[in-house]
Amino acid sequence: MQVRGRLMAGLFLGLVLAAAAAVPVAAQNATVHGVVTDSATGRNLEGALVSIAGTQIRTQAKADGSFAFAQVTPGVITLRVQMIGYNPAERQVTVPATGDVTVSFALGAKAIELQELVSVGYGEAARSDLTSAVGSLDGAGLTKTVAGLDAGLQGKVAGVQVLQNAGNPGNGISIRVRGSASISAGNQPLYVIDGVPMISEDYSQLGLGGQGISGVSGISQNEVERIDVLKDAAATAIYGSRGSNGVVMITTKRGKAQKAQVTLDAYTGPQVASRRLEMMNSTEYLTFFNEGAENDGYGPNYLGVVGVDDKINTDWQDAALREAPVGSLQLAVAGGDDRLRYRVSGDMFDQQGIVIGSSYRRLAGRINLDFNTSEKLSFRSSLAVSGENNQRIENDNSITGIITDVVGNAPIFPVKKDDGTFFGPGDDLPNTGNTLFIDMQYPNSVALGTLNTAEARTTRIIGNLEGNYRFGGDGASPPELGLTCST
Repeated sequence: MQVRGRLMAGLFLGLVLAAAAAVPVAAQNATVHGVVTDSATGRNLEGALVSIAGTQIRTQAKADGSFAFAQVTPGVITLRVQMIGYNPAERQVTVPATGDVTVSFALGAKAIELQELVSVGYGEAARSDLTSAVGSLDGAGLTKTVAGLDAGLQGKVAGVQVLQNAGNPGNGISIRVRGSASISAGNQPLYVIDGVPMISEDYSQLGLGGQGISGVSGISQNEVERIDVLKDAAATAIYGSRGSNGVVMITTKRGKAQKAQVTLDAYTGPQVASRRLEMMNSTEYLTFFNEGAENDGYGPNYLGVVGVDDKINTDWQDAALREAPVGSLQLAVAGGDDRLRYRVSGDMFDQQGIVIGSSYRRLAGRINLDFNTSEKLSFRSSLAVSGENNQRIENDNSITGIITDVVGNAPIFPVKKDDGTFFGPGDDLPNTGNTLFIDMQYPNSVALGTLNTAEARTTRIIGNLEGNYRFGGDGASPPELGLTCST
């Protein structure tokens, strides 16, 4: 009986199992899908990585930002989304046995701290990988209230000496990288703007005592993103003998993938001589020189009579110096997306010199474009046009310069004659009953500043086109084509 009972129980259990196996099981065909977007712009984020936490299941968002998981096991799952440049996000989702679940993510941009890059001629390198001497300066560190960016480098980069050759507005600056390398040849470094070497020679036929023309005064400090100075022999390996005095590499600002941003930078102010010499007036002048002449045996009132010949009292400093305005205005628009980025800017700089007849004015415009045609091929282009007007005067390193004549001429001589023309050496004094024995010894400084100006006009066109093709990994081939024109 016991054996028969066992057989009956086994048969019953087998029937139950067979019946259970015959019952159909519901298919697990739930689908989870959604879209990944930028929280700031609403732009679809292609390539965002979407995964189910705790599993190896993952996918990438398509061009329209969409993603989907099919045949997801019912229950509670955690979705995670990651993308470079954005804060990661995750969300718990309850998945039913059947049907669809929609889950969308809006990622916020994340500030990424990049390793500092330095321009090294052929491209860029991480500062930690450098083996040569390179000094770098961020564009924000340049002095803004000077005409050219070369003057703005003064005191900013170790091993770079910046010398101001003259005091006129917009004058050329001498830069020495690790000192002078030649006695008779030039010692100026080579300037390279966005990969284009600059022509910086002064073609003027006049020698005006250090008032040269700079090769980089046509670019505003507000346009500069970074300056790298190549100091050692590595510079000659790239640019040959032109880089023997060092290379100043200037990288300009470019657009970023963001909404259009408008930037306005402006300032204005007056300029005055910080100190003036205390000079004699006409009465003091005649008294002093008559006393000297009498001590030398020429008798009293040899040069003129006080009270008669001192009616004209000219302050030559007041006549030749002035309060001069200086101002700058720049307007820039920058923006774009992952495919096309742009930056368009216009700049005006106007500086009047405190010595009459001297001034500097610059008008410039720049367009920088970055275009990604595909994931591997991209182009960068720059076009800049600038016009400069430099009014120079005979002053520095001259015995007959304006300031020299201001100090040398006596106050008893007028600036102009009765007919409105300028008074000069050999001219007769107005009929004031004077008995002066001497003539004007130096040229009229006001006449020099008004009539003897040396105008220099410079027009520069700088263009650059760079193509970059990524063959794989981090390898890239960046051929460049550059053009600089100067008239």
